[in-house]
Amino acid sequence: MSQTTSTPTVTGNQPRKPGKSLPPKLVIKLGKFVWTTLWQIMMSKIAPRNQAGEYIRPNSQFRNFISKSPENPYQPAAGRYTLY
Repeated sequence: MSQTTSTPTVTGNQPRKPGKSLPPKLVIKLGKFVWTTLWQIMMSKIAPRNQAGEYIRPNSQFRNFISKSPENPYQPAAGRYTLY
């Protein structure tokens, strides 16, 4: 008693029914909008700007000096630092 079930075959030659896909112009506009928005967000995080659109250079993180001062985190030590 074996039962055979047949699965329907789908051929690639059948035309699509109208109204089942998005219009290409809408897809392209949406893609451009998403890309532009994400690009602007990414660039605003990487390169900060002012209201005029000019680049604002962030403060350098390397402003400390090597000194014998007790509050300085970079105390002098022989062979510890290399100048390039």
